[in-house]
Amino acid sequence: MAVSNATNLSNAKDMYEGRSAYKEEFPKTDIQFDSGYTNRLFGRVDTLGNVIQINESFLSFFATVIDKSNASCIHFVADAFLDCRKQYNIQAAKGNINTASPFFQDTFPVYQGWKKQESLFGTNNNNVYTSFTNYIFNNSYKVSKFENYTELLLKFLKEADLPLTRVGFYESPFNPPYTSGIVLDVFEGDAGDDSIREQFISDPNYPLVSELLADRGLRFDAQVPWRIIANIQSGNLQPYIQKRLNKSNFVLQDIFDAFYFKSFEGVEFTSFQEFKNTIKAFYNAYKVVFPKYNQFVYRTTESSNSCSGVKNVFVYAEDIKLVPDSKEDDLFFLDLYYQTRLLETKTILKDSVQEFHRDNYRGFYLNDKNRQNGIKKAVSYINYNLGTLAFRSPSVDEINLTRTGNTVIM
Repeated sequence: MAVSNATNLSNAKDMYEGRSAYKEEFPKTDIQFDSGYTNRLFGRVDTLGNVIQINESFLSFFATVIDKSNASCIHFVADAFLDCRKQYNIQAAKGNINTASPFFQDTFPVYQGWKKQESLFGTNNNNVYTSFTNYIFNNSYKVSKFENYTELLLKFLKEADLPLTRVGFYESPFNPPYTSGIVLDVFEGDAGDDSIREQFISDPNYPLVSELLADRGLRFDAQVPWRIIANIQSGNLQPYIQKRLNKSNFVLQDIFDAFYFKSFEGVEFTSFQEFKNTIKAFYNAYKVVFPKYNQFVYRTTESSNSCSGVKNVFVYAEDIKLVPDSKEDDLFFLDLYYQTRLLETKTILKDSVQEFHRDNYRGFYLNDKNRQNGIKKAVSYINYNLGTLAFRSPSVDEINLTRTGNTVIM
């Protein structure tokens, strides 16, 4: 009998009781990972807390007939996994792995790997636009100009708890661990179904395969038992990293510097322009769908100036009056970017502190004769002072399983 039959469709009571029972029966071990709690942002922030993206040129694709098409991960993780697969095949040939298992058979395929952040970010923005448009319609809000639209957008983002900026999305739960490039799935199952999770983790082959993975710096995820995550600070993974880095001594940040890039650092002007273009596109698309709305006004007579009834008129939403890339345009969106990042990071600041920040980032922009440099300085100031979610729960060291002293983490 399963410890828990809870699924993502269960009611709140059954889900809580089921998930609690599952967690108690299958506590996290030393050679498992925990992507749901302690290490949620693992591999997606560097040691400074910057949200990062993988350089796709360092991906390796699994091209065998047993693997799902287009499955990939970062090269050093692929090297480690393929070595593990060789040992898996040896153990299966010796009869040490029961290949009659529905989970561990005579092959060890990859079902899912890296996912492209850009595609997911685009999907997120489409969802934000659709949800926001429905929000305006369902609440009967009247939008007559762009400034009114952006005020409602901030109200919506706060209530819906949705990310809009690039960095906000990359550090959100909507950005899955697969985008890190250090994650692989070796089974296709419903991760929201506790009974399937229990069957996988209870399989007699699970302990042996876990050890084979750990010997190469790879771990099964306690949350999704068939998900493999590379421990980038494992001593057992170091030989594979060293080969790809072409250096024997390295620190954690070297991995990020070599194979990843920061989502916003160094490209603030581009991401800021993207932010502006996205919101303007939202508004212009909204105007196409809802170009006008009805408004009842009093009809008066000129002779007596008295009310003789009401009439129905159409009010049309105004075009955006900000001159593109002008000083007024940039300052308007810098203020909007700051307020959006406050919502995304759930930062609560006194009005006086917000005003202090506003004066400073506006000053950085206004005091630089080069517009692009001014924007970079202003956005860098905002990102630095509001930080990322990496600094708001566990430490970055804990997120990335950084070694302390000479202790090697498996």
